[in-house]
Amino acid sequence: MRKLVIAVVAIELTALTAGGAALASDRELMDGLAWTRAFKAEQPVASRAIARACTRSLATSANLSRDGALRLFACIRRTAEAQGLSRRA
Repeated sequence: MRKLVIAVVAIELTALTAGGAALASDRELMDGLAWTRAFKAEQPVASRAIARACTRSLATSANLSRDGALRLFACIRRTAEAQGLSRRA
């Protein structure tokens, strides 16, 4: 969960900096972030458990890069949908 929080905070801080224009225009990354935030608000306990499991499964590849964040967001979404926990499309 700590890595997820760090990744999300880093992404949000980058979005607020001068380089944020490129990040804000990255539709795929912003969609993943939006979905993950909405799921966290909808299922706070389950989202923490899923984020921890995804972080562990991606431990060698999850990092603060765009690809690492996308893999983490995708893992959380796949797991939540497979468990029937998300009503989000």
